[in-house]
Amino acid sequence: MSTYFAALSLGFLFSFHCIGMCGPIALAVPLGNSTGFLRTGKMLTYNAGRILTYAIMGALFGVIGQGFHIAGIQQWVSIGLGVFIILAALFPALFKGSGIERKVLGYTSGLKNAFTKSFGKSSFSGLAVIGLLNGLLPCGLVYMALAMAMASNGPFEGAGMMVFFGLGTVPAMFGVQFFGHLLSEGVRSRIRRFVPYMVALLGVLFILRGSGLNIPYISPDLSGGVEEPAHCH
Repeated sequence: MSTYFAALSLGFLFSFHCIGMCGPIALAVPLGNSTGFLRTGKMLTYNAGRILTYAIMGALFGVIGQGFHIAGIQQWVSIGLGVFIILAALFPALFKGSGIERKVLGYTSGLKNAFTKSFGKSSFSGLAVIGLLNGLLPCGLVYMALAMAMASNGPFEGAGMMVFFGLGTVPAMFGVQFFGHLLSEGVRSRIRRFVPYMVALLGVLFILRGSGLNIPYISPDLSGGVEEPAHCH
């Protein structure tokens, strides 16, 4: 249960990222003229689609992580994930104008085109599709959560962790929808500039955890040590 609480806390504590990065999408969700319970139901449908995508990805990464655990290389995987997360945080600076950036932009543009088709519908099914697609957008915060899912004990725990992570971000998404008009573009811009530093910090923590430096809570010694076998006389 502690792993689920950690995932929920990650989603909630870092959900300010959603205000800066996903805020414009949340504000553009086509809720029509609905109010009250109907408006809330539509927002819940949109978020349910988003969380379903997270759960599917969490299950896949849980399977991958389980394979690494069986192979006994989970510490190296933690270091590799840390490096990947740091690269993801530095992506705009490292790969600006490169072929990698063009591919990512092409992928994002394809999703935006799919968004555009769905944004013309304010039905529950249309909102569910928008949520499903939103879960596929490149996002450093989601990468952090998936890294946690990869360190889980299999597909079910990985999916559960991503569900709790998604639930942690729901209050911020509702806040953006109902109070987003109070946030200026300048505030959202400052949030976007701050996010990469937090993502990179978590990447460093993953590297430290995999390094097994015997630092309590941060980098525990995962070697476990091998006791001398008992001999019968």
